[in-house]
Amino acid sequence: MIEHDLTDGAADAVARAAALGAVPDPLEVRESPLPGGPYDLVVGDLLYSQLLYPALLDLGVPAARRRAFLQRYGDRLTRAVVARLHTSAPNRPVVHLHDPLAWSPGHRQTVSLRDILALAQRDPAAALRLAAEGEGPRECDPRCALARFRIPIHRTEMWRWAFAGDTDYLVCASVAGDVPGRAARP
Repeated sequence: MIEHDLTDGAADAVARAAALGAVPDPLEVRESPLPGGPYDLVVGDLLYSQLLYPALLDLGVPAARRRAFLQRYGDRLTRAVVARLHTSAPNRPVVHLHDPLAWSPGHRQTVSLRDILALAQRDPAAALRLAAEGEGPRECDPRCALARFRIPIHRTEMWRWAFAGDTDYLVCASVAGDVPGRAARP
């Protein structure tokens, strides 16, 4: 295990600026490999929605400003992290796990977790489209970064994460990048 700030402090700088009512300096996140790399496999495990949101919440950033900063900087930070993870495993797979939706008291969804998971068994792409109808952190979706970088996704799986007694998350796992002996899907 290596402890490392994937954003090189950029996420902290954005959160501090939001808390101070300022505009952050331009984001600068290295696309260099993670310490100890290159790796045969890299896993981004449910970190994307945690890059910025918890810090904004902990710093007491008002909801409207929090939403604005997430919309403006969440995708940029996610893209930077996806780039670093793939740079850390050249010609190898990277597994991205993210939590696009949550169901909890006070956070109702317009889509059913059961319906998404049932559909995912037959047609993961259709399940992702259904999940996109819900309310979740779209700016933190690594699949958007993968599409932007034209990094192929080889496999997608989804499941329920029973986070707490009355809180469930949809977890989406995407195996992307170069998978030895496997052709990219069209």
